[in-house]
Amino acid sequence: MIRYIFSSTSPWRKILLLGLFALIGLLLGSIISLPFVLISGDWGLRSVMFVSSLFTFILPPLLLAGWYSERRWDYLGFRRTRWSNIGVAMLVTIIALPGLNLLMSINDIPQLPNWMLEAEEKAEEAMRLMLSNHSPLAITVNILVISLMAGLGEEMFFRGLLQRHFTRITRNKMVAIIITAFIFSAIHFQFKGFLARFALGAILGYLYAYSGSLWVAITAHAFNNFLAITGMMLGLDESPLDTVGTLQQLWPLGLASIALTIFPLRRLLCNTQPTEIALDAEESNQDEFAFATQSTTDSTAEGEKL
Repeated sequence: MIRYIFSSTSPWRKILLLGLFALIGLLLGSIISLPFVLISGDWGLRSVMFVSSLFTFILPPLLLAGWYSERRWDYLGFRRTRWSNIGVAMLVTIIALPGLNLLMSINDIPQLPNWMLEAEEKAEEAMRLMLSNHSPLAITVNILVISLMAGLGEEMFFRGLLQRHFTRITRNKMVAIIITAFIFSAIHFQFKGFLARFALGAILGYLYAYSGSLWVAITAHAFNNFLAITGMMLGLDESPLDTVGTLQQLWPLGLASIALTIFPLRRLLCNTQPTEIALDAEESNQDEFAFATQSTTDSTAEGEKL
């Protein structure tokens, strides 16, 4: 009954439902995290991040996808893909690093309000505290929570559902990728890295649209997060991975990185796999069925009036 009701829901309503479920998940996660807040130090932060990711980004998409389709995992984009696509995802992530660093340094030029800077400093302090523990167990959990779990949950939420809904609304994959990337960056509330995170979101959206498999975007996202925290996990104050390509260090490499990332991705987007096209057609059929049902209802109502 629930699936029958939600399967024909409009994409705008699906977006509202996704946002509502994410807010409910965030609230529940905050309540469940209260005992962990009392745990001082890095383990308390890891526990809070784990619960927050689980209830905000993983459980809502899983629940909603099950309501929208009998093929929950296929609906979210968990489809088989070639190993070459996984390799492309990791290669693109490496190539894009200097370009993302350049955008990050450009983002630093305008003076941000004090409240934004304070929020950034608190987030950086929390991250440094989590990564300051260099024990094998702490490093393993950091990789699981910050890299793998964040990559899995955020890709399910943003690319698996949100980008899918915007593609149906706009009928344009590029527009849907850009809108989703903007929301992806804004929702992190870390404004010093807004441009870089927006670009990363666009790259992940392109990879998903190109491959038709969410595993490709998850791989790139998790690998990017892993590279971002590598320097801190090694105890370095400033990792070369975070500085190469910036305005202060080899900025031409940053420009070359952006060019080498954009042009291949645009070319790859033309090679969308049949699995994604077929699923889009399935939803189009649902739209046509809903429209036909509504037309029949309207015609019947007019006949009764006559």
